[in-house]
Amino acid sequence: MMRFSGKRVTVMGLGRFGGGVGVAKFLLQQGAVVTITDLDTADNLAESMAAVGDGVTYHLGGHRPEDFTDADMVVVNPAVTPGSEFLRLARDNGVPVETEINLFFELCPARVLGVTGTVGKTTTVSMIGRALTGGALAGGGVWVGGNIGRSLLDELSQMSEADLVVLELSSAQLYRLGPTGRAPQVSVVTNLSPNHIKWHGSMESYVAAKKNIIAHQSAGNLAVLNYDDAVLRAWGEERPETALFFSVNQEVPTGAFVRDGRLIARVDGEEAPVLDVRGMKLPGAHNVANAAAAAAACAAVGADLRKAGAALTRFEGAEHRLEFVRELDGVQYFNDSKATMPASSIAALNSFDAPTVLILGGRGKHVSYDTLAEEAARCRAVVLIGEMTDRLDELLSARAPGQPRIRARSLEDAVTACARLAQRGDVVLLSPACESYDMFKNFEQRGRMFKDAVAHLSPREVAGPC
Repeated sequence: MMRFSGKRVTVMGLGRFGGGVGVAKFLLQQGAVVTITDLDTADNLAESMAAVGDGVTYHLGGHRPEDFTDADMVVVNPAVTPGSEFLRLARDNGVPVETEINLFFELCPARVLGVTGTVGKTTTVSMIGRALTGGALAGGGVWVGGNIGRSLLDELSQMSEADLVVLELSSAQLYRLGPTGRAPQVSVVTNLSPNHIKWHGSMESYVAAKKNIIAHQSAGNLAVLNYDDAVLRAWGEERPETALFFSVNQEVPTGAFVRDGRLIARVDGEEAPVLDVRGMKLPGAHNVANAAAAAAACAAVGADLRKAGAALTRFEGAEHRLEFVRELDGVQYFNDSKATMPASSIAALNSFDAPTVLILGGRGKHVSYDTLAEEAARCRAVVLIGEMTDRLDELLSARAPGQPRIRARSLEDAVTACARLAQRGDVVLLSPACESYDMFKNFEQRGRMFKDAVAHLSPREVAGPC
């Protein structure tokens, strides 16, 4: 692509988790002169730097003004806040500021099915991808990526107009996509609740960023919205001719809903059975909602709903999202490390009828944990980790003073404590409701360490309550 050949491009924010790797490699392949700048150090970024490879200039440990004034383009990592003085410097000097997702939308020849929401978007994206790649969609290929952790820029050359891209989109990505006037041809919004308030500045700004996924859709584009969420229902009622709904509580005029334990799709007045929700491998009422969203999305792109339903029934979940790890001596262990906010952990707790021993804690978000404490008070026991230990212990003590609670110094100690507290028929659940950065690189590392600790448990450690 001649657009990038010889151009001086600054990539702002490589990230320890590789957030800038995909776009940096793509720009290098297109002949751009790439400078990567990051506040972090080379030691901390070594893994991401190795993934990029050679041919890049690095300015690490801080940003240099000239990288933003003497460039042809700045590509910003989603984590960078809107108020960055360096982004303002670029704009003041006429340097365009782009993102990986903005570039993808500009260059992608395929249709895009975008998914966002506060919780459930990764599972829903994975469900849709699994359903459509299982033969439910006739014609072109299906690509899955975006905020789910996979850059698709490298694969643009393999895509065609007949293909479909299923793309997870975060609020930060949508915030910066909005001004481009672009949007997915099919947009799915799972739900809305307070999250990333510090980044956006207010709940109103967060919701406005999310709404960009439908705000710039063209005539004939479709929006799949959660009818059980009052805000999203209102969005759909603003555009009834192009909205499909999904619901687990009531029938909807167009979209997908649950009736007598079965997920039904209704399009143009015609109903089609999708699946029996009682046969789903993935537990939890919230995952029935995710399946309903996926079914409505499949209907929106004209997929074979029978084949889609079969794939959704078999779907066992994405890694770190209510992922079954092991059963040992009658106790089931689940890894829900991706639950970094209270709403996610509440949904996980409500997925099980069995008594639960919960691992909770980490670095707190700027949201209330009161409702989570009400739910966690019903657990057989709670093991606390990380920076939120004192605050969570205080909340739980007020609601369940007799509940066994343990403060663990490490995740391995937490797993061992859970194994001793749990009884046959119980569930041990890692669903922290907090970010991981106080003890781990990211939620993936936290989840992997949990699974490793569970794998190393021996039967003698599961002798009953301590």
